[in-house]
Amino acid sequence: MPLFSRCPECMRETSFLMARSYGKYEGVLRDLLHRFKFTREQELISVLGHCINEAWNRHFADRQIDWLVPVPVHPDRLRERGYNQAEMLALHLSSYSNIPVLSALQRTAHLKGQVTRDRQERLKALQSAYVCHSIHQSQVQEQRILLVDDIYTTGSTSEACARALRLAGATEVYVITVAR
Repeated sequence: MPLFSRCPECMRETSFLMARSYGKYEGVLRDLLHRFKFTREQELISVLGHCINEAWNRHFADRQIDWLVPVPVHPDRLRERGYNQAEMLALHLSSYSNIPVLSALQRTAHLKGQVTRDRQERLKALQSAYVCHSIHQSQVQEQRILLVDDIYTTGSTSEACARALRLAGATEVYVITVAR
């Protein structure tokens, strides 16, 4: 690949303008995120919140952002886990950046874990899994949104959420995660 060229994944069209992460989903960061997400170690928000704040400083602090929008989890998953990890990260970032959190998205489909699916399978499964909640549509119109999630893997979740926000009238959607 020539110097300064873009990989095929970076060249595909998306509903979001840019996705940035604190670090790679490996080693200690992978372990921390796994524990935060699957073993209910909510106290890890202080460490992971610091990571998302750093990603904000590096990539978004100079941008005009109107809302932080966390990626929602399905209500069944929320009952199981007891919290939405993306919402906790968004609230942490909000207290740091002074940008308000708007829980504008709703998860409409409960899908089995996405871990074993490739990008195409994820995209198909997530095609209509997210919508902008009707009570928040007017708040999203003509706004610049920073979508907040814990992990960016294939971009399928980010794409589905960004598409829902753009359909509701958001002018710009960006994505921030702890790891990629």
